[in-house]
Amino acid sequence: MTEDTSPENLRKFLESDDPALVRMGLSMAKAVGVEITIKDLERFLKSMLFSDSFEAIKTGIMLADEAGFGDEALNILCSRHSCEVIDDPVLVRKELGDEKAIKVLAQMIEWGGDEEARDSAVEQLVDIGGKYVVELLIGLLTPDEQDAYWITESAAIGLGRLGDKRAVESLMGALTDECDREGEWNYETNFSNEMRFIQDDIISALINLETRDNLVAHYLMDCHIVIDCSELIERLEYGYQFEKGPATREEEYIAMELESQGWKPQTDEEKIAYCAAMYPDFSTIIEWGSGAISPLISMEIDTVFLSEALIALTKELEDSKEKDNVTKFLKDKDPALVRMGGSMLKAILKK
Repeated sequence: MTEDTSPENLRKFLESDDPALVRMGLSMAKAVGVEITIKDLERFLKSMLFSDSFEAIKTGIMLADEAGFGDEALNILCSRHSCEVIDDPVLVRKELGDEKAIKVLAQMIEWGGDEEARDSAVEQLVDIGGKYVVELLIGLLTPDEQDAYWITESAAIGLGRLGDKRAVESLMGALTDECDREGEWNYETNFSNEMRFIQDDIISALINLETRDNLVAHYLMDCHIVIDCSELIERLEYGYQFEKGPATREEEYIAMELESQGWKPQTDEEKIAYCAAMYPDFSTIIEWGSGAISPLISMEIDTVFLSEALIALTKELEDSKEKDNVTKFLKDKDPALVRMGGSMLKAILKK
């Protein structure tokens, strides 16, 4: 091996900060059959990364691609620091091309820096489209950092625009996770509900991808059975007094969004399920009136929800011994007695 192509000299070329010398080193290695790995280019790539120049980062990506290490180079060059340098998603796509830009655009979303750049990155990914982009955004719905809510938000927006039904199941899981986070972080007290826009974005995506009937069937139709109302009590925790409702809240958000889209419960089952989703708001039951009683007492239903729904119907009754007697039945913990009280209430309301 000549002096110029000795391992020591090759290393000097490959570890140079000058792209021309690195390219020369790659040519020399190829000429003499020396195998080059991404490790040999790592120092050069990092020097491009920390040059604070998009042009340098682009050069690093292209040169590594010429050497057959394009994907591995992207893993090194796609970092928070690169996103601080590259703040124009449109330029990223224009200069790198769709295939290479995808990973950089995803990193821009994950970094969570400038909101305008993040929104633009989502737009570019949606415009690129394709199976890989869908799978990438599905992966971003559940970020490694639990408090990186902006990643979930951006991914949901992108998936809703892409319109690929493969995302439905993952979006449903993300909605459950976000509602669980709402309970854990106590949004109502700590954030004045300002964080709930994430649920709104997820639900908007679901409504873009799913039919209303499927969402009603999935989220609402079992609410009156599976809802747990036993914990709706006022507690004093951490110096704040607040109500703790059912364990999950996604049903309520879905019901509210469906209603805003013009959906109204029609059948007895839908009305009761909708009311369970909106618990403890019994306005649907109250509006329904005495016609709600037979369906309520004949269906499989959470006892506490049944009791409170029937009690809500007594609000219009004048105070009397008859009302007091019925209310005692309705407040009993025995489901049979609650249903008996419901039958008594129906007779009173029909007078």
